[in-house]
Amino acid sequence: MPSPRFHSTTCQYLRPSCCQRSHHSRLFSTTTPSHRPSIGPESPNYIHVPRAPQPDAYYRPHIKGILPTPRHIFPRTKKESPEIKTSDAYFAATTPEPSPATLNAPKPKGIDPSARRLIEWKSKIAQHRRRNLRESLIELKERKRKTDTRLEARIAAKQRDRQARLSAPTPADEKYTAASVLQSTLPSRSGLQDPDREARIAQKQANFSAHDAMKKAERRNALHTLYMNARDFIVTEEKLNEAVERAFDPN
Repeated sequence: MPSPRFHSTTCQYLRPSCCQRSHHSRLFSTTTPSHRPSIGPESPNYIHVPRAPQPDAYYRPHIKGILPTPRHIFPRTKKESPEIKTSDAYFAATTPEPSPATLNAPKPKGIDPSARRLIEWKSKIAQHRRRNLRESLIELKERKRKTDTRLEARIAAKQRDRQARLSAPTPADEKYTAASVLQSTLPSRSGLQDPDREARIAQKQANFSAHDAMKKAERRNALHTLYMNARDFIVTEEKLNEAVERAFDPN
């Protein structure tokens, strides 16, 4: 007796593993699907490869535009140092309080209540702006101080570690496993040995002094020549007229 054929609608009454197994077995087929005739064989999607579901995959959304470069609130200048920008004089210049004449000025009578509320709201907002600017500068100064302290401590620690590594002796494993090299050919941290260094430096200093003296003599000779020839320079209008008459005189 032939085995009964199950209709596709009966798959919902079977176990889920059976349905999934039969479904995935079709996905690994290398034949060209008939419902995608527009995909050519040169496309990577020509052969369908199933992918594992990733319900927790997060795709960062693309944000249009760019953020401006943050401005240095406390640049390295004496005029805009943190101490100056958080002083009372700086606050008085940048966020001045209303003058006594403005505060004690008589309020006009018969003004519209909505206009009065608008004036009071503007005054309140101005006070908030002054307070926010002062508090933000003080907090930014404290943040800069902490950041600079951490940065200096990190730099100092790196320098100490580097100096300790440079001054540390050669490890025993490297010393015993290194190739045999003569002691005279080993690199020295004090520099290359130069027994004639003092004599060579003295000779170079003498050569430099002689060359400098020659340049001074040439400069002095040129200045003296200029001084002697300055007697024939035309510096006045009378001498110019005499030179013109002497040059164009037919006799």
